[in-house]
Amino acid sequence: MSKIKDNIIRIFNHIFRRNNFPMLANISKQNYDDYHTTYDTLSRIFGELDDIDAYLVGGISSAIQTNHNLYRQNSNIDIMCKEEDLPKIIKKLQEVGYSIEDKKEIKTNNIIDSNGNLKSGYHNINASINNSNLLDVRLFVYKVNNHEVTTYSHAFDERIGRFVGTEKVMSKKLFDMIYNNIAVDYKGIKLKTQSKEYTYMVKSNGTREKDKLDVSIIEPTLDKKSIEKISEIRRLEAKTKKYKLIFDKSGKVESRDLIPSLEDKINSYLDSLYMKSSTKSTEQIINDVFQSDEYAKVVIPHPEINSCKC
Repeated sequence: MSKIKDNIIRIFNHIFRRNNFPMLANISKQNYDDYHTTYDTLSRIFGELDDIDAYLVGGISSAIQTNHNLYRQNSNIDIMCKEEDLPKIIKKLQEVGYSIEDKKEIKTNNIIDSNGNLKSGYHNINASINNSNLLDVRLFVYKVNNHEVTTYSHAFDERIGRFVGTEKVMSKKLFDMIYNNIAVDYKGIKLKTQSKEYTYMVKSNGTREKDKLDVSIIEPTLDKKSIEKISEIRRLEAKTKKYKLIFDKSGKVESRDLIPSLEDKINSYLDSLYMKSSTKSTEQIINDVFQSDEYAKVVIPHPEINSCKC
């Protein structure tokens, strides 16, 4: 019965999209009017991605994971997908009317090889559309290698005038905790998103007003299980390897440097204290750190410090 209902909703969505008003469940006309561009974009794009493993990431997922009406404007939507699925998503977006572009005058390796496969290099791909009723899209890729997952992101650093990226190599367990592999039904739109626990964790220390707003939406929905999940995500993230990438104008990686982990920083700090002290043992130094006001200030937002093996 649910499958028949889903098909009926899909048909109605298709009909109403042509009239620029999607058939969305449990949503007031006023809320739709306020955020119709975002609703239309989610409905239109994810209605085409049923057979593709793609995740909606960013602040919009806060509303979806809490089954809340949209509550703020969005300039674009971000989607994370498997590297091998990228050509499929590009094709789907092009069928909707999107075009692929580069940003900030950097030439990314967005080329089609002799086999018809799209090569994106390390960069996210930007899809723009002339239709003002839909938002632009940014696509990020990840790849799975046995029990590890590598994710890529990049941004233009105005200070140095260069593209700087981050490559993360995390455990598959952590990836599965960050991204919910089970699709949710959000007002008739089926899609996968990053978890509310991860969104809350990332944004809870943010200073931007939109981050504070997202946190205020998620916080009332967190229970004991959610708090435990956040704690485990923090613990596993402390073990994640992160690399800083700097790109040249051709989109090639110019440098790739390992970013010290939290555990590396702690060990380095304790080593420096040990070198400065000629009378205290390692145990005494660590005990002094645990009793200090500085430690109390740091450990509250970073409880994963307690799990580090120093």
